[in-house]
Amino acid sequence: MLTHTRHTLLLALVFHPSSSERESRDQSQTVAPVSLSRSRSDRGNRRSEVAMELTKKIVLLLLALILVLCDGQNTDELESACNGGNMPDWDYQQAAVDGLRDVIYHTSDNGNHWRKVSRSINGKTAWVIGACWTGLDAAKCTRCLEVANDKLINYCARRSGPAYAAGARIKLGDCRLRWEIYDYSWVTSESDDVQPTDIVMTAQEVA
Repeated sequence: MLTHTRHTLLLALVFHPSSSERESRDQSQTVAPVSLSRSRSDRGNRRSEVAMELTKKIVLLLLALILVLCDGQNTDELESACNGGNMPDWDYQQAAVDGLRDVIYHTSDNGNHWRKVSRSINGKTAWVIGACWTGLDAAKCTRCLEVANDKLINYCARRSGPAYAAGARIKLGDCRLRWEIYDYSWVTSESDDVQPTDIVMTAQEVA
């Protein structure tokens, strides 16, 4: 009987939690909701951080896009015209082609205003002039004149005979370009900040 009692007490001690174990279990039960609440709070904080980082990236992307758009050249077409007749012969056209190339790539080297008297190997002459708004840097001036040239060739090139019109001009927002087979010039104001719209044609206008 004594042995049985001892065995019972031993089993009770093994399987029945001690007071410290009971306290630990009670504490864990008490802490569990707090831990769950903290976990939810951490997830909420992480989501907020991710949303904030995404917002920052979107704002920076929009700012970069605005800077790119504001920093470009204005190639909106304001006016253009082509002479009704073609070049008298191919030599004049070659002179115009050479002159256009020179003006497109050297206007920015000459204060954003450049006039080229171009002669073919047979002595035929074309006068080409280009101008950019003085606020444009070299790359933007060149690009604006390239766009102007592409538009002008598209408008003023014929399909038969010497392809180019005998005279042509175009004015874009930040630059302008013109060729003729007679001598002419543009007069600009003495201001260092001449806008393309301030450039005045002093020769006879292209018909």
